[in-house]
Amino acid sequence: MKINDLTWRVGGEAGFGILSAGTLIATAAVRSGLHAFANSEYPSLIRGGHNFLHVRINEKPLTSHRKYINILVALNDETVRLHQQFVTPDGCILYDSNAIANTDYFRKDVRLYAVPMLDLVKKVQGNEIARNMVGAGASFAITGFGLDILMDSIKAQFGGKSGKVVEINQKAAEEGYNYIADKYPEPAFGYRLEKRKPNGHILLTAIDSFSIGAVKAGCKFYAAYPMTPATGILNFMAEHDQEYNIVVKQTEDEIAAILLTIGASFAGARAMTGTSGGGFDLMVEGLSLSGMLEVPIVVAEVQRPGRAQACPHAPSRAICR
Repeated sequence: MKINDLTWRVGGEAGFGILSAGTLIATAAVRSGLHAFANSEYPSLIRGGHNFLHVRINEKPLTSHRKYINILVALNDETVRLHQQFVTPDGCILYDSNAIANTDYFRKDVRLYAVPMLDLVKKVQGNEIARNMVGAGASFAITGFGLDILMDSIKAQFGGKSGKVVEINQKAAEEGYNYIADKYPEPAFGYRLEKRKPNGHILLTAIDSFSIGAVKAGCKFYAAYPMTPATGILNFMAEHDQEYNIVVKQTEDEIAAILLTIGASFAGARAMTGTSGGGFDLMVEGLSLSGMLEVPIVVAEVQRPGRAQACPHAPSRAICR
């Protein structure tokens, strides 16, 4: 039995709450005194395409992921086909039996947990997207993590929304938890999570960490044109501009963003802009101008892998591998 040493992954279509489910698992671990390290991969699509989020949990501080996973939560067929090769022999695949009928291609050397996620969501009168909470709840049950931890974490994560949203997500997660407890009581899964003394840590994205650092360093002006994955900085600054007295501008393009930043810095403000690979290409003349004028600016270049423009974006990941 391995205690507090777990690698967990959830996968499904974009728009099906993959990020929410993964964030919930990681947040619950951190709130329970454990360490969590999460990473997501998604295509440049609002809906459709394959998304997954990977969470590693341990009692000790973490600095990286593992290649192999112990629990794979599959909301669709594609997730199993793409990721079951990374499941450890003592691991498991937890899948939506409503969405995946044929399991002939499933690995035979791992444990399988069939959960009718859509049926359980309908039982609590929730939207189809709430299958992600059923999967999270089932994962908690498999690892022996307490239901109270799950409920508290859902309330914290969705607290800014209506009470109905919190209630439905809690009920969906509880259905998943109870289904595993009732249908798969023995033998116990070989990986367990146990609560430890809270360490005061919080779960932050890299974007949030960077943005907080910029605010603490005295940033008073931020201009940017939205471009994934740098858009999170713009969102953070816009959300907190009143609180920290920051001027935030969403410009018409990246050229305008860097020129406004240069102007703000010339006027005496600590100024910053942010973009990704393709947007930075458009900023290079402005960057040269800041050097010629000797006007200091900060550019957050939140890099994408490979040739990061439109269609070449997804296949170019092969270059990185």
